[in-house]
Amino acid sequence: MDKKFENKNDNNATEEKLHRLKSSIKGTLTGLETFTSEKTVSKDTSVTEIEVKLKKIEQLQFNLYKIAENYCEIETSENLEVIQLDIEDINERIEKTEVDLKLLMYSLRNTENVNFNLNDNGKHSIRLPQIPLPEFSGVIAEFFNFKN
Repeated sequence: MDKKFENKNDNNATEEKLHRLKSSIKGTLTGLETFTSEKTVSKDTSVTEIEVKLKKIEQLQFNLYKIAENYCEIETSENLEVIQLDIEDINERIEKTEVDLKLLMYSLRNTENVNFNLNDNGKHSIRLPQIPLPEFSGVIAEFFNFKN
């Protein structure tokens, strides 16, 4: 009887640990969602910062997958359906946040390209030196001098 009680306590401890890990993922995801909702393309946002956030999203997806596997391994999990629905909801939030971050990154890259190519007037700002062109006088005998 002690073994059953000990096994049940282990499962409860494991399930509690998984609940904490899931809550940690939710907290991190909420921070990323706040970042994407508050950020628009501006000078204080960099592409590198967004790429780091995207890598964090990939880690969250991987960790959520591992947590879902571990929940399925627990035999005594009473609310497995509720937990699976919660995990699916978290996964949808992760995917939406990933899309928002990618859209933010692409719009940031587009504004960087526009800033490099155009000056304030919307024209290219490269100035070329004046090159004197030879003039043809109209005399056929001087045509060979014109080519050189």
